[in-house]
Amino acid sequence: MFHSHKESAFTLFELIICIAVITIITTIAIPCYHDYQERLEVAHLYPLLKQNTDFAKNTALTYHSDIVICASENLNSCQNNMWHKGIIIFSDLNKNKKIDPYEQIFSAVATNIKYGHLKWNGSVSNLHSITFQGDTGLPRGAMGAFHYCNFKQTKHSQYLPIGMMGNLRKESNATC
Repeated sequence: MFHSHKESAFTLFELIICIAVITIITTIAIPCYHDYQERLEVAHLYPLLKQNTDFAKNTALTYHSDIVICASENLNSCQNNMWHKGIIIFSDLNKNKKIDPYEQIFSAVATNIKYGHLKWNGSVSNLHSITFQGDTGLPRGAMGAFHYCNFKQTKHSQYLPIGMMGNLRKESNATC
């Protein structure tokens, strides 16, 4: 009456082999994934900054108002040297380079840079932000440049200067 049947299951040895194979695959895949994400971040940096500087320049001309681009950690107020977290573009009616309650925020973009550091090196008039004039749409004062320094590979580092006409250029920069 009793039928004997063999239960199908993994043996302890088979389970250990499966875990070892998965560990080896994961050990190879994770660095490749991070390298891919790093290259993707570098590839999207210039278009992101170009789009935002062009938008600020055109908004200054459209609204005939000074437009400021600044770094922000929380996308609500300007904070110095937080370009790796986010960018805010706003109308600066009183020319204090700070967002006041009555000034309009046109754009707030999270940059979420994880594999490098982005900083702005500007002149005395644009030390921590970039201002576009309302009458011409051009940057005010001597301009500066964005510097992206990759944490692991200097070949991915970039120098992105903004010229007197408000155009962003892309140059390789091996020194950070």
